[in-house]
Amino acid sequence: MARTIVTLILAIVLYLGAGFLSAQNDQPAGDTAPSQAADAAPGDAPQPQGETLPTAAPEQPAPNTGTSLWVLIKAGGWVGAIIFLLSLAAGAVAIQLLLTIRRKKLLPEELIDQFSEMVKTRRYQSALSSCRKHPSLLATVLTAGLKNFEAGWDDVEKGASESLAQETARLYRRSDFLAVIGNIAPMLGLLGTVLGMVAAFGELAASDGLGRFANLAQGIYFALVTTVDGLLVAIPALALYSYFNHRVASFSAEAAELATEMFRPMKRHLLSRGAVPPVRPNSPADQEPAK
Repeated sequence: MARTIVTLILAIVLYLGAGFLSAQNDQPAGDTAPSQAADAAPGDAPQPQGETLPTAAPEQPAPNTGTSLWVLIKAGGWVGAIIFLLSLAAGAVAIQLLLTIRRKKLLPEELIDQFSEMVKTRRYQSALSSCRKHPSLLATVLTAGLKNFEAGWDDVEKGASESLAQETARLYRRSDFLAVIGNIAPMLGLLGTVLGMVAAFGELAASDGLGRFANLAQGIYFALVTTVDGLLVAIPALALYSYFNHRVASFSAEAAELATEMFRPMKRHLLSRGAVPPVRPNSPADQEPAK
């Protein structure tokens, strides 16, 4: 739980920092023109009294319609805010999976060397202790097989196979959050698109077809921005989902191969001591003739 909170905070800091820097780069340069009073020279002739110079209407600040990350988040409204939170959750899950689904975590080399040596010398209790000292995917599979040692090789193999299937399914479930986010984000973007178009055409209908273009453009802009926000979250989330699923499948197959190879000396020992009943003759012709 603590690791999840730390990764979530790290993702928030990185995300906000990137958005802030991107917004700073998109800000237009400030108006550096000097004022009219400052430009007036001391020797200029005074204006005649009674005459006033026409003053220009104050310019309205143009809305920031850039394509930076921070601008897109702000322009998306409450829909964009929800998509932004989903992106933070996806980032936290991805960081946690990067730290978890690694060869060092799932298939530790120390466990492989120690377990192989102990099984060759038939120190099965020591091998079980070594698995407890190195908790991992491979350790769980080997422990499940060792616990069925007294029952025979068939039960050892069955226990290891069932444990591997359960652990693999558990790792797959961890990456399912990315698939959920990847499916929800574009749906929210589509919702924002529909809301933006409804607002645009509602403005048009309220003004009897003579709505101002700025108001129409604002609704259309909101509609397009939310679509972009949803796709910006969904595409990386689904790509990461496929990537982590591939890693889980690869490590699971490697764990099965390692377990088979590491249990090979135990298999020979169990079969040699008679854990599997010998084959009996199944026809009178196969039996020795009576003397």
